[in-house]
Amino acid sequence: MIKNKEIIDKLTTIMITSLLELQNLANPKLHKDFDFLSTVPIFLTDVIATFSDLIDIHYPGAALHIYAELGEAIKLGGFRAIKKIKPKDGSVNYSVPTVDLNDLTTAANQLGQELLMVLSKGINNLPMPLCNSKEISLRVVEALITNLLHNKFYSDGTHQILDSLCEHVHMSLQDLEPNIKKFPAKDTKR
Repeated sequence: MIKNKEIIDKLTTIMITSLLELQNLANPKLHKDFDFLSTVPIFLTDVIATFSDLIDIHYPGAALHIYAELGEAIKLGGFRAIKKIKPKDGSVNYSVPTVDLNDLTTAANQLGQELLMVLSKGINNLPMPLCNSKEISLRVVEALITNLLHNKFYSDGTHQILDSLCEHVHMSLQDLEPNIKKFPAKDTKR
């Protein structure tokens, strides 16, 4: 069995070799009549997608985790930023997002914002009469909550968890009410 250090060493060697080759290709004299800047992102995306798909075969769901980590790493400034947040003990079990492991409120809010963005994007991709329908929004949230409760909490009494969830939503809405008066919701119609 290959140990962690051997895998990291192999990945580092592959990365260094690839970067040296890319550095050679970045020479403008080699591609005067070639649209290099638009081709490289497509190529790199394909490499990442292919590698993620290969990993996903053995670790289902890993591709989505890889994409999330890459997105956060790129926002933070790449490998140099990752090195700064990597644990001092040298372990490789870390995550790029900057949410503290004990900060459940921030983690929940960040995830809630991500879900809202994905939900809004999905709704806006529907035909015009549907994307402006409040009913479709409620149905989507209903389906999301139903599936989540069924898949994650089936053996824990889903109806009691739903009741508790509703109480928390009511409290959160009350907390938002002062802000609603100051900053009314934006019209989401296209």
